[in-house]
Amino acid sequence: MSLALHPNGVLCATGQVRSLRSPSPRILVWSTETLVALQEISGFHQRAVICLSFSADGRQLATIGKDNSHSIAVYESPTADWAGGKPIGPPIGTDKGHNADIFEAKFNPVTNHIVACGERYLRFFGLKENPSPTESRIWAKKGILKTAAKRDAQTDILCLTFGPDGATYAGTLGGDVYVFHEQQLTRLFAAHREAVTALWFDTAPGVNRLFSSGLDGLVKAWEVPDDPHVPPRTASSGRLRWATQIDGVMHDGVIDLVRASRAPCAAAAC
Repeated sequence: MSLALHPNGVLCATGQVRSLRSPSPRILVWSTETLVALQEISGFHQRAVICLSFSADGRQLATIGKDNSHSIAVYESPTADWAGGKPIGPPIGTDKGHNADIFEAKFNPVTNHIVACGERYLRFFGLKENPSPTESRIWAKKGILKTAAKRDAQTDILCLTFGPDGATYAGTLGGDVYVFHEQQLTRLFAAHREAVTALWFDTAPGVNRLFSSGLDGLVKAWEVPDDPHVPPRTASSGRLRWATQIDGVMHDGVIDLVRASRAPCAAAAC
């Protein structure tokens, strides 16, 4: 089952697997406070719904299915609370995705584009203003990797986040972070010794700090300069904020990250 949290922090959407009861896998929009399903959507995807993401205004929901093409759909609600008792109609746009595995898809809260990543895959989607009756309402463009080495251009993209300027940060299997403005790769840097497993950008006023975690067992805070020619550097410290809701009660806190100091070691032991 896949899940997406609504911007209001109360609603969530879940994507389910096809069953005997529902030959087309269902998408449910829930209230996490009442545990009531406000909307049930089905009819387009096949086998399962593997990725979901709400737009920044909460009115659109992007979904990716587990058909051979990993097709994408965008649904729209008349209201941001997805209630009102009126069923959600068919998707306002659909398109084919990619035949390889898709790991994550997210709405960019600044540009309102949808970015999907996966096995040797990074693609940007958006809604056309005035499509013709015969064409898809969704446009799709590949990420441009001209500044990456040829071997790096074929790497798997495992995770995504977005900066305050709308830049896309993509974590790779090789431990690098790629930075895209629109579809163009503008910067890349080595972040971890092994795969980057998660990325998050803290856009709180005066912070603007990137956090990353990797299979090397480290969580890092990064200072990302505005100048793309200046490489990012690890911050001397960082404060990672978290929040979660348990049984209707919101809990939050911070994790303080401090740069670890390592004693010198012999090459054979490192």
